[in-house]
Amino acid sequence: MATTTAPPPAPMTYVDARELVAALTAESRKKEPEPAARFDIHLVHPVRNGIAMLFGVVLTEAVWNKLLHVAGDSWGVIVAFLVAAGVLEWAYHDHRKLRWLVRVHTCSWLAAGLITPAGLLGIAWIGTGA
Repeated sequence: MATTTAPPPAPMTYVDARELVAALTAESRKKEPEPAARFDIHLVHPVRNGIAMLFGVVLTEAVWNKLLHVAGDSWGVIVAFLVAAGVLEWAYHDHRKLRWLVRVHTCSWLAAGLITPAGLLGIAWIGTGA
């Protein structure tokens, strides 16, 4: 008659509380991939931005200077369009097709704030308060 024997007990492993805490903290310390940087030096195109600035100044001299002179040299118009340019820069910074036109618009209104009669009036008002 054959005797049957019970299989040997499975090896049991016990986890100490310190081992568990160490394993959990090691898991939590794993570095997550860092998000892509908002600014990358490879995205700076001096030639493209320089041409946008040139177009902006030409646009200012040809259009905004005459328009602001007729509108009574209103500094508020320049401030309003600078705010609009900032919103456009923020809204379209990822759209490659529109970014250059937005940059031309921004440069034109920055130039308008410096070289038009309304801009000079606004700079004088900021400097003197009168």
